[in-house]
Amino acid sequence: MLPGLVPITYALMVLLLVDPPNDPDSVSGTVIHRAVIEGDRELLVVKGRAVPSSRLHGLVSQDVTDPTSGFFNLSVVLRSTSTDSLILWSDSSPLHLDSDYEEVGVLDLLVLSNRLVVTFSGPFSSIGVIEIGLYGPDRFTSLRGIDWSLLGAALPVSPPGRLHAKLSYNEEEKRVQVEVTDSLQGTEQHTLFEQKGGQWEFVRVNQWQQPVPSIDLKAIPQVEDIRDVKLTETLNAGQDGPALTPKQFKHLIESARPITTDDPSIAGWSYAPWYSGTFVTNEGTYKFQLFLGGRGRLTTPAGTTGIFSFDRAKAQDQPADDE
Repeated sequence: MLPGLVPITYALMVLLLVDPPNDPDSVSGTVIHRAVIEGDRELLVVKGRAVPSSRLHGLVSQDVTDPTSGFFNLSVVLRSTSTDSLILWSDSSPLHLDSDYEEVGVLDLLVLSNRLVVTFSGPFSSIGVIEIGLYGPDRFTSLRGIDWSLLGAALPVSPPGRLHAKLSYNEEEKRVQVEVTDSLQGTEQHTLFEQKGGQWEFVRVNQWQQPVPSIDLKAIPQVEDIRDVKLTETLNAGQDGPALTPKQFKHLIESARPITTDDPSIAGWSYAPWYSGTFVTNEGTYKFQLFLGGRGRLTTPAGTTGIFSFDRAKAQDQPADDE
């Protein structure tokens, strides 16, 4: 095995034994990022299923397993329609809470000579940036939330859809750059980080803000046209009631009413995240954010965003059985 090609920890080896690879991706789990390179080849970032800490007792010391609820692995797989898949990299990570697993996501992936760069977010208070050396050691660093967050503090990055990152490479300076976009309450904050010399360390070199493009929603999609509802909980979900189901979400949409962009309550509203997610109509995929108190943001398939109100009680009073 070439050094640095597949740096798998002991915990990961156990995961692979209890959760064996499957064809055609050579590793089991959910594809959370896909990057087409050239020809029929593509790179997949695969998140393996979570495994309880109890499965590792006797194999990993208690000081590692006791503070955690489980472990999962992330893998980068090279897939081609003409040859077998190849795992380029894989590593395991602990889960301190069961809910942490759903919050881990890839923001961007950059292909460079002999290495890959991946940015990812999760329940932690920063953005991770890892350099995967295909013929050398890996390097990891993080971008502090206090440097890019609109909240001005290192806080979790939920809800999904709030945070974006774009990787690039400065050929002249031979440095990796990361542009982080944080969207909150109608504002986008862009923060540009640049690699510091040959070190795997990033410094903030620029930051600017702009309003999030908003429209007056002409109408909310009809309930009968909505399908494939996917909901993601935030820290506020379930605190004063059972979890929202896709069926209840449709009842919520029935109560939704557009709010015009000149409504003075928009600027003064406290946008405490409740749920986020997506749904599909014949027009394409919509993205939404739901906030406590009965406000929501809806992004259309065309990329425009509008505000709406909804009756939370009407949704939660309905039966939770999914269709």
